[in-house]
Amino acid sequence: MELVKQICELIIPRTDTPGAKDARVPAYIEYLLTTHYSDEERIQFEAGLTIFDEMARERTAKSFVDASQTHQKSILKKLDSGGGVTLATEVWRKLKQAVVFGYYTSESATAELQYDPIPGEYNGNIDLEEVGRAWLTTGI
Repeated sequence: MELVKQICELIIPRTDTPGAKDARVPAYIEYLLTTHYSDEERIQFEAGLTIFDEMARERTAKSFVDASQTHQKSILKKLDSGGGVTLATEVWRKLKQAVVFGYYTSESATAELQYDPIPGEYNGNIDLEEVGRAWLTTGI
């Protein structure tokens, strides 16, 4: 999970708004893996995560978590631009998708999104002449 935490923070880092770790996205991903993935899918996903360490060790003797942030970002960029479907790119895409979805459906994202559920003013008591003829935009 340390690897997942590090990748989450690289995808959505803390700035003036909360980052992915602040939004508890790693816990969300762990929840997904344990409740929504079959045993086979979870094993395949975890096997794909080991590729991140292998890629980090190609240039240094360190694991992905212990590598420099510059090196970590270069690995993720390589996976992002990599052609074809490999286990590493498949796991990367699933992980990135889960991070973005987990973050933007969390309460922490509201600080970034500045969500206003009812923008503008609603006045339900006006004369029809003021707004003109109302048209049905979808069928009944």
